[in-house]
Amino acid sequence: MAAVATQPVSIPEAGLSGLDSISFCQASLDEKLKKICDDFLTSQDPKLFNARIDDELNTTKAATALSQPDDGALKAAAQQLINEILTFGETSYDDILGVKDSSSPEEVLRSWRRRGCTIRPYLSHGEATLQQSARKAFIALMRAARKKNVSQRDISEVVEWEGLVDLNALPDNDGTPPTEASVEEPPQEIANIYEKATADMVALKLNLQDEEVLKRLNTHNLAIMEQNKKMGKLRRDLYRWIIPLEFFCPQYMEAAKRYKSLDDNPADKVAADDIDKLKQVVDTKITMHHFKQSWSIPSAGAYISSSIEIKRIMSCTNAHGRLNVSSEADDATKTFAFRNIISTMHPVFAFRHDASEALNELCAAATEVGIDEDEVSFGREWDGGSWEDARPGEDVVPEPPSAIKTLYSEATESMINLSKDPGDGAVISVVEEINEKIKNLELSNDASRSSPRWIINVGWWCQTFSDIAKQEAILKNDIEDQGAREKVKSLMENTDTYLKRSHLPSGWSYGSAEKFLQNIQGELDNHKKILDGVVLDMESIFNDITTLLQSLAGQSSNVSQMSDAIDLVRSKSLMVDELKKKLEDTNDRFRNSRSANEVMEAVQASQNALNMAKQANQQCNVARDLLASLPDSSQKSASNVVNYPWATMGLPDGKVVIGYRTSGKGYQVCVEDKVNGRFVRELRAGASIGRGIADEYCKTPGSCNMQESSAQFDKVDLKARDLVKLHFVATQQPKVRNADRRDIAPGSYCCVELGDKRIYMLTMTRFRRMMGRDKADEEMVKVCNEQNTPVPWEQQPLATYIKSTATKNTQNKQQIVAGVAGISHDTTNLESRISILEDKLNNFEAGLASLVESTIKQAMSTLQDTIAAELAKALQAHSHQ
Repeated sequence: MAAVATQPVSIPEAGLSGLDSISFCQASLDEKLKKICDDFLTSQDPKLFNARIDDELNTTKAATALSQPDDGALKAAAQQLINEILTFGETSYDDILGVKDSSSPEEVLRSWRRRGCTIRPYLSHGEATLQQSARKAFIALMRAARKKNVSQRDISEVVEWEGLVDLNALPDNDGTPPTEASVEEPPQEIANIYEKATADMVALKLNLQDEEVLKRLNTHNLAIMEQNKKMGKLRRDLYRWIIPLEFFCPQYMEAAKRYKSLDDNPADKVAADDIDKLKQVVDTKITMHHFKQSWSIPSAGAYISSSIEIKRIMSCTNAHGRLNVSSEADDATKTFAFRNIISTMHPVFAFRHDASEALNELCAAATEVGIDEDEVSFGREWDGGSWEDARPGEDVVPEPPSAIKTLYSEATESMINLSKDPGDGAVISVVEEINEKIKNLELSNDASRSSPRWIINVGWWCQTFSDIAKQEAILKNDIEDQGAREKVKSLMENTDTYLKRSHLPSGWSYGSAEKFLQNIQGELDNHKKILDGVVLDMESIFNDITTLLQSLAGQSSNVSQMSDAIDLVRSKSLMVDELKKKLEDTNDRFRNSRSANEVMEAVQASQNALNMAKQANQQCNVARDLLASLPDSSQKSASNVVNYPWATMGLPDGKVVIGYRTSGKGYQVCVEDKVNGRFVRELRAGASIGRGIADEYCKTPGSCNMQESSAQFDKVDLKARDLVKLHFVATQQPKVRNADRRDIAPGSYCCVELGDKRIYMLTMTRFRRMMGRDKADEEMVKVCNEQNTPVPWEQQPLATYIKSTATKNTQNKQQIVAGVAGISHDTTNLESRISILEDKLNNFEAGLASLVESTIKQAMSTLQDTIAAELAKALQAHSHQ
């Protein structure tokens, strides 16, 4: 038969192989037979052995072969086989079974059946010595079969063999094992066994290790197997409809662990989700196999509700308190409260050890307050069925006269308000006043009746509204809570039944449970839509502030208040960006949430964040006003444009080469690019744009050699007054830098317009000499800030190293470096010395690759010569041997 255990979604079943109900039944039979054999070997009492085999194994119904123990041929064959088996050692399993180590499982099974059925009749027939040796041989056969992986089911089949059929003649796939998709409904005899097993299944939930409960359940399974025998079922079909403990026990165990987690933390979402998945698996199994619904487990919400109810009952000291009704409540209110509590905490579904004690207290309280004894008895034995279907019909309420119906209509608005707040005393007073009018009308029409029939049962309605509100609160925390959904459905069905029976207005009804659930789902979906909208609004605000910041960055910072405006907008941009990221994370986290309350709280928090962002955006209006007061932005952008008096070269990506300088064996180029509407210039290695392109520009007539542009002023004493405008500073990103010398700036060029209205490229050193260091640095900082480019001495290197410059022999080292670099200290021109040193460094970088390559080639050549010489020596020495 196919495995009956079904794995729950994402929760593996516990490994409880010892609780396999089929194996337990078979092991039970096997152990009985083994114990009988062992006892016989000790007592040597064949009569007692035979009696126990007949009584305990119920195998006395034998066919002709078993009823003829004196058949000489059968007996001789059995005796010969027994003697053969007993000559082998206990662990000679292949010899005992008459197979080889290489035999197939089918061959082993057939040999077990053949040998087992040959010996089986003489366990209880024949001479005492024959029975004794037969039992020893049979036990050895069983042990060997188990070691050779014969299934317990096939072993048990031989143990129970009654001689009616040849087991090897039956097809191994006889019978049609039930599948998960099609399990026929069991006959009434099996259903009766299920009914008897229910109490034990409930007990099993609370203690999986209770051996007595397990024994009783397996006794029920043996009874099911006996019923299958009577119906002529064989082999696999023999186990149809058994109670699969190997399925239920792991589910109960996993559920118990997670219920414990809920006891410790009722808000544990992971445990709650796992429980609901387990319940779905268990309920599916129960439905497919026609088991009792009371064998299921409660949902997470139902478990929490039952726990609260049980604790409340046990903490109350009086009967009315346990029923949660007032001492003035009428019988209908008490009965309804009793049924409602029973359906919440009955031990059949509660999965709690204290549920039985709470049930006893509740039933005692029900009896004490005068609830009908039949009602109490039914509640005590309740199995989850419908109260309305099972209980006798209540007194029929006659249809009220039109005057009463008019009063009902007057009460409709109050009843609707009461459904929103069952504890509203003012509304209750209004309904009670209407009740007085109803009572007076009834008494005036029929003074003989002591109990008004059409009074509005305020207590019942308040209790019902409270119960629905309680389930609504659970569903707003988790729309998928199955326990609450089922409870809502039951409450609304009861309410509608009560309305019809009492001829009350249909407007007092909540409507269908489906509509009620749809409203909560709609509320959840609406909150999610609001959250999505807030995210979009936040994104829009962030984009507005970002655009403003970019516009401000394109303006000259020497405009009054511009620096403060940029700082303000930048701080607001950072704040809104942080709010936006948090809001996006929140939206992602709650996108699949099942809790309307949770998403509503997220909406409130997100709206607060949006208000903060709106306020930040409003505070940026100062910067917007300042920006609007400036000259036209197109003119402002034009101030960043330089009309070069020399040749330039456009590149395919839109950049422009505007100058060059020699660097080692190659070139450095000055490249102009447009970023956010403004031009940015920087120094790059010629290889970055392609050596061929760099060479082409350098050879272009009229191109700008920046070294020559600066060197023409070597003997000209430029003054600060000669400067008309500093257009830009072009800087290269240094490759490495000594971390102890942060004051060293990379080679940079300043594009200046002088008094002759011409434009030149000056080195930063020459520009500082012209302006004075402080004034030059001030001008460079201003221009770099306007153009959003790094100041040369703040340009970050690709890498850094640490080498202290504070040494005693600094002067000597400087002289050594100067000597190595070929720089004479007699040179008076500091810039020339720096240029020579830069050229030496660039030459070294350019020649480094070829130097490394030539060094490696030379080393390889030497190594090859050495290896060849050593090989020649070795060959010569070998030839002399």
